[in-house]
Amino acid sequence: MSKKSVEFKKSYDFLLPGDMRVFEAEDDGDLGKLASVTVPKQLAVKEGCPVILTVNLSDELVNGLAGEVRAISHDTVDVYFESLKRRVTLKPFSFTVYDANKKIDVACRTQYPIRLAFALTVHKAQGLTVDRVSIDCIQMYQFGQIAVAISRCTRKKGLHITNFNKRLLRNPPGNILEFYGKEQYLPKVDWSCCKKHVPEVIETCSQEYEELFTPFEDITETLSDDDTEAMISLVDLMEDESEETTVEYNLPETISVSAILENIKSIGETEQQIQENQVITVMKNSENTQKLVKYLWNSFYSLKEKNFKKKEGSVTENKTVSDFYKAVHVIMSGDKLEKLSTVFGSDPVARQNVVFKLASAIRNCVLESTAAPLREKAVETAQTERGQEFPESDGGRG
Repeated sequence: MSKKSVEFKKSYDFLLPGDMRVFEAEDDGDLGKLASVTVPKQLAVKEGCPVILTVNLSDELVNGLAGEVRAISHDTVDVYFESLKRRVTLKPFSFTVYDANKKIDVACRTQYPIRLAFALTVHKAQGLTVDRVSIDCIQMYQFGQIAVAISRCTRKKGLHITNFNKRLLRNPPGNILEFYGKEQYLPKVDWSCCKKHVPEVIETCSQEYEELFTPFEDITETLSDDDTEAMISLVDLMEDESEETTVEYNLPETISVSAILENIKSIGETEQQIQENQVITVMKNSENTQKLVKYLWNSFYSLKEKNFKKKEGSVTENKTVSDFYKAVHVIMSGDKLEKLSTVFGSDPVARQNVVFKLASAIRNCVLESTAAPLREKAVETAQTERGQEFPESDGGRG
């Protein structure tokens, strides 16, 4: 469930009968800085309404802990926390805004450290266990997101799911499976293991995992409800093998598929790396590799043409780049790409991991094909303007 859906659900449920008490927060300092504070200016609660803590008050009373309001007075709210089997009296809490440059708190909002919990995002629901839960699958595009939501419920009869689409059940990329398949280092009593340098994990995974998560970390927070049908349609398009690209974009001769495969090859130390190198060897000698690269280039280039088509002189907005990465992500994690990769070896993890790396390289080549002409034009324009600015002066001639 998205944040917008959660807030709507909260407002709807508060139409239910019962006495409501509204607490007005006390603000102090630079009030403009309080826009970044998620604490509500007005907090409306009723006896019996579900809430969650929004701060860590102790080792047991932690951020996200779910409870139920049992009593309300003019300056306290009593909440019963089922998981602790305790009733706790809460008082207003001071939420401050810190200015890193000035090294001081510049604003403060004092409010009760709770939020209504008639509905929760999947992120906030992590760690909860409930007997009954209704799950709205709208905008659940992250890997494992639906599984996290479903696993909150302790019994099948208490589970209710709406807006489910099987295409939203997506397997994690090979990179994730590879990461969890690596050797685990158990913590030592003195925590000296935390200072241990593990080059295999760090050097192999850091860049790939940054690329994997950075563009899509907040998909469910940035997409609006209106984007849902568009995203589902895009998934349908990429997963339909009978669908063909109407316009073909030829792979530049300067791009060597063999060189790309050689570049992503690892020094075979672990069993997983050896398996990946075997996949790369198969791909180098397979005519299907060229078909796969052609599919990736056409798919990514058509998305680039669609998303970055703009008037000359205009600035590319962050949303444009974000939309491009989201669409690319759908292709790179889609079933069609997985099916196209099945001919390159028997080990599914190694196969998917190599194909994912290849797809990432092709994506970067597509972006570079856009950036290179712009850089050349910028240099040409700068040289022309320098000549026009000082046409006859010694300074203009350098």
